[in-house]
Amino acid sequence: MQPLRRVGLVFALSGLAIVLGVTSAEARPLYKTVWERTYEVSSQRIDCALCHPGKSKADRNQYGQALADELGEKNVKDETKIEEAIRRIGKPRKSSRSLSLPKR
Repeated sequence: MQPLRRVGLVFALSGLAIVLGVTSAEARPLYKTVWERTYEVSSQRIDCALCHPGKSKADRNQYGQALADELGEKNVKDETKIEEAIRRIGKPRKSSRSLSLPKR
């Protein structure tokens, strides 16, 4: 019985290490879906880089920061509010390095 307890303990500790080691992603698939619908763009043409230039989703380009500022809070779930914010800042223009705000 003693070896069986050790195996159980090893599995329990391994599971705990995996759960604690995984970082949570704050993906906003709803934002992408509303953006695609607003500008009638295929989902194959845009990805997270629309707002996030690097690997870290905490980094935002000009467009991503403008959208965050326009929304005013994190993780907005109201599609109407998201669409209004997207329309207010406009469709981004592509520069040589990244997406930026449209000229007004």
